[in-house]
Amino acid sequence: MRLLAAVVALVACVHAGFWALLREQSIAPPVHAPLASISYSPFTGSIEPDKAPPATAAQIRADLKAIAPYTHAIRLYSSTNGLELVPAIASEFGLKVTLGIWLDNDAERNERELEAAIQLAKTSRNVNGIVVGNETVFRGETILTAGEKPDPADKFLNPVELR
Repeated sequence: MRLLAAVVALVACVHAGFWALLREQSIAPPVHAPLASISYSPFTGSIEPDKAPPATAAQIRADLKAIAPYTHAIRLYSSTNGLELVPAIASEFGLKVTLGIWLDNDAERNERELEAAIQLAKTSRNVNGIVVGNETVFRGETILTAGEKPDPADKFLNPVELR
């Protein structure tokens, strides 16, 4: 049995060695100028804004100070849960902001996102655009407006059915 385990381990090591030697290696080209834009999310532990602790001004300021030398703009995926602070702080570093509106099947939350983004776009001179609900396509959802109830027969409410 030990001989079999040793042979399997040897074959695995030889295979990994050949793979490492024969794979095509590529090196990223050097970047000599700032990037056009960087996606930014201060949340840790979750990509969904409501499942993470609210972002703080100090955290956002520290992040944007580190990001600013490498880009001219940032892209957000939500406009609530602390991210409403980003445009004002980003302007301190000369950064443009593309707002995001995170949509899901919570109609009341969707309204808060829409209202926050509209208000930020009206009051922040560095907002250069708004991206609305692109993550819903990834999640395979339909979006409800205030007062609507989900239709359990709607195949887009269950992304598993799409696969």
